[in-house]
Amino acid sequence: MVKAPGKENEMDVMAGKRKDPGPGSVASNKKVKVAGGDDKIVNEVAALSPTTAANRTGRQCQKVDYKEKAGDRIVSSSKLVVKEEKVVTKEKEALADTGAGQANNLRRLLDFSVVDKSGTLQNLNGSDLKKKPLFLSGVVQPADGKTSKETGRRLAKFGPISSWSIDFSKDGAEIQVATKAGKYAVSKPSTAYKSLFQHLAEASEVAAVCHAALVASSGGSPEASLSEVVAKLSRAKVGKSYSSAREALLLNAKFVATQLGGQEGLNLSATPFMKSVLSEARLLAKAPRGGEGGGALTIREPSAG
Repeated sequence: MVKAPGKENEMDVMAGKRKDPGPGSVASNKKVKVAGGDDKIVNEVAALSPTTAANRTGRQCQKVDYKEKAGDRIVSSSKLVVKEEKVVTKEKEALADTGAGQANNLRRLLDFSVVDKSGTLQNLNGSDLKKKPLFLSGVVQPADGKTSKETGRRLAKFGPISSWSIDFSKDGAEIQVATKAGKYAVSKPSTAYKSLFQHLAEASEVAAVCHAALVASSGGSPEASLSEVVAKLSRAKVGKSYSSAREALLLNAKFVATQLGGQEGLNLSATPFMKSVLSEARLLAKAPRGGEGGGALTIREPSAG
């Protein structure tokens, strides 16, 4: 008798014959309706991949319960704790909380911004603090040691700023901002203030390299020439937003002269370097910018020899 392709032969079913499931398959019993209306047990072949079949057989032999517990798949939200700095409303409170073991009122101010009375971001450099009061915001941290959420105190707005200066050392330049109550070494501006602070930060880096090149205690010499200082600036890779180290120096010559000239116990204003850089900067200010069509002025490094 010829069997219809793709179907179980009725006589095979009545006789209880089983179809060989073949390798990689698992046979399971299931009741189905056959001719005559009687329920018969037939073999249902579940086509499985060899890997799946082997895994299932192994589990059945080992009699291991692989059911996941609901608790294993659920992470309790109560275990997720986001730490933030303590928010305070008064500057004196922030100074008191961060002053353990501090010899003075110097603190670090991180994630900071400089704003006016209305809260609008302002540039610190070039501002007349007497005519236009400016304020600080950020996280006050102790002057020394590691910082953390627990050690910081966040202030929304405090001040006003009374003055600011640059403190030079062997490690570079540190911008310090003072209020009536305290003094703060500012670093890591807030995301919103970062672009506005970039120019002052780069100008301070340029001034720091010049300071180190001219001060004997930092390994420099008051007799250093303009070319020697420019070479140090190039090696230090400061002023990255400028086309060259020389351009960064000349376009910030007045700023550098003001900062270095105000250093106590040093007469850097009379050095050959300072005279040369200010003279060249004045010539640069009078030079035409880009000819008839205008455009940006690019100052290139002088070629060797």
